[in-house]
Amino acid sequence: MSSLSHNYNYHRRLPHHQKADRVIFVTFRKLNREPFAAHARDVILQHLVRDDGERFKLHATVAMPDHVHMLLTPMRDQEGWPYALPEILKLIKGVSARSVNKLLGGSGPVWQDESFDHVLPQ
Repeated sequence: MSSLSHNYNYHRRLPHHQKADRVIFVTFRKLNREPFAAHARDVILQHLVRDDGERFKLHATVAMPDHVHMLLTPMRDQEGWPYALPEILKLIKGVSARSVNKLLGGSGPVWQDESFDHVLPQ
């Protein structure tokens, strides 16, 4: 099954292709350019690390003032398909946005809808 490759059909401006058992480099940005405070970045980082081993294997991550970088490998579901990157990012962005909003007394979207991802060569 390591040769499984699957196109996930979802709306985005950048092309997306996901291959099974391959490391993916992902970057996603804050909705506005105002930098996160250090304590907000700590909360974001806690969410990134906490979800390691659930739907993805986290190799490295960093929460920058206005964006996040991740190196991850999606794990497989019960049917043998890798979890879809959009599903993984929706979970991470949703949970971290709620925590950041609670911490900072805000509401609404925190992250841009779009993200950049690239399957790394083996």
